[in-house]
Amino acid sequence: MNSARFWLLLIALLAGAPCIYLVGGGSTLAATRIAAISFGFFAGFISSNQAPAAFDVVPASQRASAIGVLNVIGASVSGFAPFLGGMARDTIGVGRLMGYTSLAYLATAGLALYGIRRHFMRDHRKAQGVV
Repeated sequence: MNSARFWLLLIALLAGAPCIYLVGGGSTLAATRIAAISFGFFAGFISSNQAPAAFDVVPASQRASAIGVLNVIGASVSGFAPFLGGMARDTIGVGRLMGYTSLAYLATAGLALYGIRRHFMRDHRKAQGVV
Protein backbone atom coordinates (compact mmCIF):
# COMPACT_ATOMS: atom_id res chain seq x y z
CA MET A 1 0.00 0.00 0.00
CA ASN A 2 1.18 3.47 -0.84
CA SER A 3 0.42 6.56 1.21
CA ALA A 4 1.16 9.12 -1.54
CA ARG A 5 -2.49 9.89 -2.33
CA PHE A 6 -3.25 10.29 1.35
CA TRP A 7 -0.38 12.74 1.74
CA LEU A 8 -1.76 14.69 -1.22
CA LEU A 9 -5.19 14.77 0.41
CA LEU A 10 -3.61 15.93 3.67
CA ILE A 11 -1.73 18.75 1.93
CA ALA A 12 -4.88 19.81 0.07
CA LEU A 13 -6.85 19.91 3.33
CA LEU A 14 -4.16 21.94 5.08
CA ALA A 15 -3.82 24.36 2.16
CA GLY A 16 -7.59 24.64 1.65
CA ALA A 17 -8.38 25.46 5.29
CA PRO A 18 -7.01 29.04 5.26
CA CYS A 19 -8.64 29.61 1.88
CA ILE A 20 -12.05 28.73 3.30
CA TYR A 21 -11.44 31.04 6.23
CA LEU A 22 -10.44 33.89 3.93
CA VAL A 23 -13.50 33.40 1.72
CA GLY A 24 -15.62 34.28 4.74
CA GLY A 25 -13.27 36.84 6.22
CA GLY A 26 -11.49 38.44 3.29
CA SER A 27 -10.93 42.15 3.78
CA THR A 28 -11.33 43.02 0.09
CA LEU A 29 -13.19 41.59 -2.86
CA ALA A 30 -9.87 40.79 -4.56
CA ALA A 31 -8.64 38.85 -1.50
CA THR A 32 -11.93 36.93 -1.37
CA ARG A 33 -11.66 36.09 -5.06
CA ILE A 34 -8.10 34.84 -4.71
CA ALA A 35 -9.10 32.76 -1.68
CA ALA A 36 -12.08 31.27 -3.56
CA ILE A 37 -9.94 30.41 -6.59
CA SER A 38 -7.29 28.87 -4.34
CA PHE A 39 -9.91 26.87 -2.47
CA GLY A 40 -11.27 25.55 -5.77
CA PHE A 41 -7.78 24.51 -6.79
CA PHE A 42 -7.15 22.58 -3.57
CA ALA A 43 -10.68 21.12 -3.52
CA GLY A 44 -9.93 19.71 -6.97
CA PHE A 45 -7.05 17.73 -5.49
CA ILE A 46 -9.38 16.35 -2.84
CA SER A 47 -12.11 15.44 -5.33
CA SER A 48 -9.76 13.83 -7.81
CA ASN A 49 -7.96 11.70 -5.23
CA GLN A 50 -10.78 10.68 -2.93
CA ALA A 51 -11.90 7.53 -4.78
CA PRO A 52 -8.40 6.45 -5.90
CA ALA A 53 -7.19 6.80 -2.30
CA ALA A 54 -10.05 4.59 -1.17
CA PHE A 55 -9.01 2.05 -3.79
CA ASP A 56 -5.54 1.96 -2.20
CA VAL A 57 -6.99 0.49 1.00
CA VAL A 58 -10.26 -1.21 -0.01
CA PRO A 59 -10.08 -4.73 -1.45
CA ALA A 60 -11.08 -5.00 -5.12
CA SER A 61 -14.17 -7.05 -4.26
CA GLN A 62 -15.55 -4.19 -2.12
CA ARG A 63 -14.61 -1.13 -4.19
CA ALA A 64 -18.05 -0.64 -5.74
CA SER A 65 -19.59 -0.58 -2.27
CA ALA A 66 -16.93 1.85 -1.05
CA ILE A 67 -17.67 4.24 -3.92
CA GLY A 68 -21.39 3.88 -3.18
CA VAL A 69 -20.81 4.86 0.45
CA LEU A 70 -18.62 7.81 -0.59
CA ASN A 71 -21.31 8.98 -3.03
CA VAL A 72 -24.12 8.70 -0.48
CA ILE A 73 -22.18 10.59 2.17
CA GLY A 74 -20.99 13.21 -0.32
CA ALA A 75 -24.46 13.76 -1.76
CA SER A 76 -26.04 13.97 1.68
CA VAL A 77 -23.53 16.47 2.98
CA SER A 78 -23.61 18.49 -0.25
CA GLY A 79 -27.40 18.50 -0.19
CA PHE A 80 -27.86 19.62 3.39
CA ALA A 81 -24.84 21.93 3.77
CA PRO A 82 -26.30 24.89 1.84
CA PHE A 83 -29.60 24.55 3.71
CA LEU A 84 -27.95 24.36 7.12
CA GLY A 85 -25.49 27.11 6.18
CA GLY A 86 -28.38 29.35 5.18
CA MET A 87 -30.09 28.72 8.49
CA ALA A 88 -26.87 29.39 10.43
CA ARG A 89 -26.06 32.52 8.44
CA ASP A 90 -28.51 34.61 10.45
CA THR A 91 -27.38 33.38 13.86
CA ILE A 92 -23.69 32.54 13.44
CA GLY A 93 -22.75 34.72 10.48
CA VAL A 94 -20.96 33.81 7.28
CA GLY A 95 -17.49 34.68 8.54
CA ARG A 96 -17.78 32.52 11.64
CA LEU A 97 -19.42 29.72 9.66
CA MET A 98 -16.49 29.68 7.22
CA GLY A 99 -14.12 29.72 10.20
CA TYR A 100 -15.83 26.63 11.61
CA THR A 101 -15.60 24.97 8.22
CA SER A 102 -11.91 25.79 8.12
CA LEU A 103 -11.50 24.17 11.54
CA ALA A 104 -13.35 21.10 10.27
CA TYR A 105 -10.84 20.90 7.40
CA LEU A 106 -7.97 21.08 9.90
CA ALA A 107 -9.57 18.38 12.06
CA THR A 108 -9.99 16.18 9.00
CA ALA A 109 -6.34 16.79 8.14
CA GLY A 110 -5.43 15.68 11.67
CA LEU A 111 -7.43 12.48 11.22
CA ALA A 112 -5.77 11.88 7.86
CA LEU A 113 -2.32 12.38 9.40
CA TYR A 114 -3.18 9.94 12.17
CA GLY A 115 -4.36 7.39 9.60
CA ILE A 116 -1.26 7.81 7.48
CA ARG A 117 1.06 7.44 10.44
CA ARG A 118 -0.85 4.50 11.88
CA HIS A 119 -1.45 2.47 8.75
CA PHE A 120 1.42 3.36 6.41
CA MET A 121 4.44 3.07 8.70
CA ARG A 122 6.06 0.63 6.27
CA ASP A 123 6.18 3.42 3.67
CA HIS A 124 7.75 5.76 6.21
CA ARG A 125 10.41 3.24 7.17
CA LYS A 126 11.16 2.54 3.50
CA ALA A 127 11.49 6.28 2.78
CA GLN A 128 13.93 6.61 5.69
CA GLY A 129 15.98 3.68 4.40
CA VAL A 130 14.98 1.36 7.25
CA VAL A 131 13.36 -1.75 5.74
